[in-house]
Amino acid sequence: MAELNKVTCGGLLKGNTGVPACYMDLSVINGIILTPIGYTLTKAEIASTLLSKLQTSTLATRANRIYPVLNFVDIKDNTEQPSYQTLGFGRKVLLKEGKYSFEASYLDGGLCLSNQLRNFNSIKWAAFLVDSNGVLIGTKVGDNLMAIPLNLFYAFPYGIATSSQAASYKLNIEIEPKYLNEEIGFVQTKSEFDIFDTVKGLLNLVIKETITLAAGKIEIMVTNSCGGDNIYDVYGTNLANITAWISKNATTKNGITITAATAVPANKTIELTLDTADPDYPAVASKLTIELNTAAILAAAPILMVGYEGANILTQTV
Repeated sequence: MAELNKVTCGGLLKGNTGVPACYMDLSVINGIILTPIGYTLTKAEIASTLLSKLQTSTLATRANRIYPVLNFVDIKDNTEQPSYQTLGFGRKVLLKEGKYSFEASYLDGGLCLSNQLRNFNSIKWAAFLVDSNGVLIGTKVGDNLMAIPLNLFYAFPYGIATSSQAASYKLNIEIEPKYLNEEIGFVQTKSEFDIFDTVKGLLNLVIKETITLAAGKIEIMVTNSCGGDNIYDVYGTNLANITAWISKNATTKNGITITAATAVPANKTIELTLDTADPDYPAVASKLTIELNTAAILAAAPILMVGYEGANILTQTV
């Protein structure tokens, strides 16, 4: 029961100073997983489906997708110092704690990954941190693990190589201290799976016509967005499946039936056949669109192209 003018400092104190025989000592941060604000792993998911939950979330729609960046090669600690006020008689008063700030460097992915990450600038994100021992670090909410809201995510422009150092690729993250202290939550994944090898981001694919649309048929080449190499030799059979593709009337946005997807080895392309009798097939001089299906559909049977997403939409005139 509340009482007027009663001081309860001792009752509010929760800490003690004993040292347990087994305790968590977080190691160097080797990566992050960017997430939408509020992304949460439930107690049940942590206990039984953690890996599948993370992998499925990398393939989710944009509003629910997570983005692993698990390849740091260096960390620079730029954490702010606490701010104090010195009173007239010399006593110091804490004004505010300094925010965690670290600058992470990576090499894998180079300029391609750097340019992709710069798309994330100026947007509010949350993140899990991942240390070198595979500990997934977030903030504890009840029995659940929520991604830490970030004060800042910033991917730098790449640093130009010189005669004494290689090109550099860096990003910066700022976090409120409470999330990594009083409210910290973590899950040790190493004994269950290797998070660095099993949870990966998507690669963008670009489609372009090599033979334009005529009588409902079109030939399409599929390339990696970075480097532009044709992926036919590896995934030609996978892409020769009508469920890998989507066609729509450009005006109504209604789907157009695709009746065949055929590999063309001589050209290293995929020939799509659209149903010209479909009521949504456009009239002459009107337009339709063609694109790859969602990342989740591409990853599932019968296509089985895990880790890819189409980056563009083709527009063709009938």
